[in-house]
Parts: sequence; C-alpha cells; structure tokens
Amino acid sequence: MFVVFLSWRDLISLVYLEEKIYFSWRIFLICFGFPIVFHMFSSVILVFFIKKPKLYISHLFKFFTVNFFVVLILSIPVSLYVDYKLKSSGYLTCDKKSWIAPNEYVNNVNLCH
Repeated sequence: MFVVFLSWRDLISLVYLEEKIYFSWRIFLICFGFPIVFHMFSSVILVFFIKKPKLYISHLFKFFTVNFFVVLILSIPVSLYVDYKLKSSGYLTCDKKSWIAPNEYVNNVNLCH
C-alpha cells in the first residue's frame, strides 16, 4: 500500500506540473494495475474462509484482469507521451540514480541535486 501511495503522489505531481516530477511506465502500471493484485489476494482469503465462493468474485476477477492487461499495454505509450510533453514544455531530465529509478523531470537544472 505504501508503494501505491508513493506512486499516486508522483502522478499527482505530474497533474499539477510541480517543479519536480517523477514518472515512468512502472509508476503508471503500479497505480492502475494494483486493483487486480489486491483483488486476487482478497479473493484467495475469501475462498479459504468461506465454503461457497460468491458469484461477484468471478465477475470482479474478469473485470480487474481485463483492466490490468489494458493498463499493461497502455503503460509504455503513455510513458513515452508524457516524456515528450514534459520535454516540449521545458522540463529537463536529471541523471538517474539507478537503472530502475523513474525519470526525474525538473524546471531548473539546479533542482537535480
């Protein structure tokens, strides 16, 4: 839950175009792919503790599974589009701290360090 909270915070900084913006395809995937993971874990717990599984579990599972794959497919094009729009708006990209770190966009180069 903490990772999802941090990812939503990064998306909100993108919406408000703050001075520092962290964004990558992984942040998009975490924010919008989380419901399927949460539903899978909760469904497993419900099935183990309830004798008869409820009908809504299968319907929600289908909905969240489709949602997850749509988000998975859209995550990279959305990331490329956001990168293009931020760079065309005057944002600069800082050097990454690691290869898995999200991109950091800033208005001023001095904010990178």
